[in-house]
Amino acid sequence: MLEKYFYYLSFLTTGLWSASVLPAQELPDTAKTYLLSGVEVKASVPSPFNANAPLQILPSGVLSKTGALQVADAVKFFSGVQVRDYGGIGGLKTVSIRGLSANYSGVLYDGIPVFDCQTGQIDLGRFSLDNVLTLVLQTGETGDLLQPAYKRGFAGVLNIITQNRWKNPEKKTELKATFKTGSFGLVNPSFYVGRMLNNTFFVRFSSEYLKSNGNYPFSQIYGFSDSTIRKRRKNSDVELYKLESNIFGNFSNGGQLSGKAYYYRSDRGIPGPAIYYSDYSGERVKDETAFLQAAYSHRLSRAADFRANAKFNFSAIDYSDLIYKDKQRACLYYQRQYFLNMTVRYRISEQLSVSWANDGIYGNFESSFSGAFHTRMTYLSALTGKYEHPVFILTGSLLHNLTDDENRAGSAFVNRLHWSPYLGVSIKPVENIPVRFRAYYKNTYRFPTLGDLYLSPVPTLNLQPENADQYNLGLTFAASPGGRISTVSFSGDIYRINVENKLVALPRSSMFIWSVQNFGRTETRGFDLNLKMQFQFQPEFSVRLSGAYTCQKVLDKTGETSPAYNQQLAYTPQHSATAYLLLEMPRLDVNYTFIYCGKRNYTGIDRPEYWMKPYTDQGLILQKTVRRHDCLFVFTAECLNVFDRQYEVVRSYPMSGRSFRLGIKFVY
Repeated sequence: MLEKYFYYLSFLTTGLWSASVLPAQELPDTAKTYLLSGVEVKASVPSPFNANAPLQILPSGVLSKTGALQVADAVKFFSGVQVRDYGGIGGLKTVSIRGLSANYSGVLYDGIPVFDCQTGQIDLGRFSLDNVLTLVLQTGETGDLLQPAYKRGFAGVLNIITQNRWKNPEKKTELKATFKTGSFGLVNPSFYVGRMLNNTFFVRFSSEYLKSNGNYPFSQIYGFSDSTIRKRRKNSDVELYKLESNIFGNFSNGGQLSGKAYYYRSDRGIPGPAIYYSDYSGERVKDETAFLQAAYSHRLSRAADFRANAKFNFSAIDYSDLIYKDKQRACLYYQRQYFLNMTVRYRISEQLSVSWANDGIYGNFESSFSGAFHTRMTYLSALTGKYEHPVFILTGSLLHNLTDDENRAGSAFVNRLHWSPYLGVSIKPVENIPVRFRAYYKNTYRFPTLGDLYLSPVPTLNLQPENADQYNLGLTFAASPGGRISTVSFSGDIYRINVENKLVALPRSSMFIWSVQNFGRTETRGFDLNLKMQFQFQPEFSVRLSGAYTCQKVLDKTGETSPAYNQQLAYTPQHSATAYLLLEMPRLDVNYTFIYCGKRNYTGIDRPEYWMKPYTDQGLILQKTVRRHDCLFVFTAECLNVFDRQYEVVRSYPMSGRSFRLGIKFVY
């Protein structure tokens, strides 16, 4: 109980201190004051070159030309990432970083966490790219001292940054309408409108609808021979709606406010495994998610900054399984989360800054399957320091995590607390050479989710939390040589990750209900390479080239007598690579994308009989832009999986072959 009171006191102290920073401690302000026309609220995106941990960025200019329809499609172009895709637009899509489970990958929406207290895994198929400004993938931690403590609890974080700035102060209204159609009955219109209310506030509203039957053809091996038969995917349809409204404000006293209301609803089939003798699947899910979130930041003085984040999230899942024609199994799941964060950053000197972040998260989960009501209160507190010198940048933090579970129907998970340290450094040894070396150590601690503990017919309260230690060493290079090579950047990182009490989810009677158990110990060793270049041949003719390569061994170190000992974990390729080539020309833009995934096993035993074949997925996108006065028209033609490769990301869940999409976008 003492820990709870400590956190209550921490919240109170953070708020009071931020409101009463002593004027005597302010640094002298000699800056002039200017009247700005319009409002611009920018997301905080640090520089990948200066970061002491790997940081990858995909801006909107690239996202719109990669053929990605959802966030899950775009994330595949980051190095060190595996997207677990169960096929089709409506299939589940989760992301794992550097061989760790999807629970180690946090997802933020405009800097505020996306929650799922049932599974802890965020389905990236829920997020489209239509209103996304930038995708930022952070491994380890960045130097942003105003971030919530919750963000520091993950091995890596994907931040989805939406359109949050007003581009042209002279315009009072912005409009955008998009329509896409294509193979497998795809219909995808979206609409977006923004309005400048006054010199302080502007608002934005966006909506989207997507429908697809998802019945794409695939080739299936006939028995144990090399012969194949042609079949179509079943129960892979999806229909979804999304509404989102935003308000942004920039106050004269230095404060900035952003608020978001979000609603999502979908009705989709869960495609089952494509088994030769039985490919029937009757599982369906109706998702409904709504949340409200707000963020406020304020420059208290030239030495102190304050930021507060708040969120309420509600999710409902209506699951049904038509086992037989006259027999159905159904279940309703509900979850609610309340999130509050307060962070204060104080600059002690020109080089040294510190911050104190305190988070409180309350979540509850109930289901008709177990008939119980489960709650979890999580308290997080992080103390962070950063020292900046022309030669090096040093960042360190200490995160305290405390969970408190309650189960009204019976026993609850034993309350736990844990301290997680982080230390990172970035060094630029030679002033005139644009090369930086970086290194970090980070400890992460993953508690079993409410679904892990209580959703199973037999509660698994004896599960132990995962404990992971990460080590990273790398370098970055960024330069603008001039001439035809306008920019070039390179980064390379080698890393090692040790995980104790690894939690592994295994499917029970369906792909929706899973059983969780502690796996033991795993060891990951690997390296990531990233290269980006831009060539400028003429003012209106340029070439962008980007490539990423990952090599990693994720080995099972549990029990030397086990047949899986020292074997590569299931579904983890040792080699993977992505690339895109963007040709920007006066009359037409031509874009080529490439994704490669090496062989991997599906059992955890690395033998030829358990291997899944390597695959490549290549796409070609043509884009034509026409400008008429204040209006912009963008016409797009896409061919995905150009060579019609038949492959599976998850065994028995075939992906779609060649497909086509056409799109038109109007911008005012």
